[in-house]
Amino acid sequence: MLRVKVMLPLINKLRCFQRLCLASSSDVDFAWHKKGTRNTVSLTLLIAAMTYVVFFSLLNGCYERKSDKKMLNSNSLQSVNDQELNKEKVISDIFEIDFTNHSFPSTPQMKKLTGLQECKLSDGALEIKLEEDTEVVLRKEKSDFEKILGVSGKNANITVLSSSARSAGVLGTGRQHHVYIYGVLNNKLKLLWCFDTGDRADGGFRNAYGENENLVIETYNIDVLKNSSGTVSAGASCCAKNYVKAIYEWTGSRFQLISAVKKNNNSNAASPQMD
Repeated sequence: MLRVKVMLPLINKLRCFQRLCLASSSDVDFAWHKKGTRNTVSLTLLIAAMTYVVFFSLLNGCYERKSDKKMLNSNSLQSVNDQELNKEKVISDIFEIDFTNHSFPSTPQMKKLTGLQECKLSDGALEIKLEEDTEVVLRKEKSDFEKILGVSGKNANITVLSSSARSAGVLGTGRQHHVYIYGVLNNKLKLLWCFDTGDRADGGFRNAYGENENLVIETYNIDVLKNSSGTVSAGASCCAKNYVKAIYEWTGSRFQLISAVKKNNNSNAASPQMD
């Protein structure tokens, strides 16, 4: 459409020139007929008209080549961008992912603490300023690769983040954990499951690992204390006498609980056991 707009004035000029040539040819033919110069003048005007035609044709061809080149460059740039985009999305192995510098979607508790939709770690940590002297500190506590049956390549990544509050430069004792299980499905990184755990003995995180190609999650049970009068109260957050070992299998779309067993916690501490 743009080419038509550019060429239209030139075509109009050519038509005007053609009419001028015809008129000039008639006038010159009338005036110089007796001198025998009719053929010479007609030939001169014809050469001039052909020169204009050739010039406009070359101009139009240059414009078309320039447009084609611009379109080719645009297509090439789009192709490069698509390749870069696909390069970021397509992976062949989960070991290619650097979970120390990775963006994790916020779990419900993380979103409540930080107000962010996702949290990007840098060298395994992220500090989020909430108020003038209050911060939330996220740290990567664990990132292991485990064999999980049904996951593509059988390799899954278990990354555990911890969150705690720091006020006036002092880090609080309360700590929650956020567990992420990733796999590779159809050559793309897939978040298979993520969840929050409680604070230490109050449903806090103990460990997560693979066992017999299943996923194992261990969380603490808070102690229930009963005094001489029969009153029941919760035990201290720092200590737990037992924990629950839950085993999950991957069904192809989710992790399904297949067993949960309460076990004694010999250390009596309610801290993660990830060695």
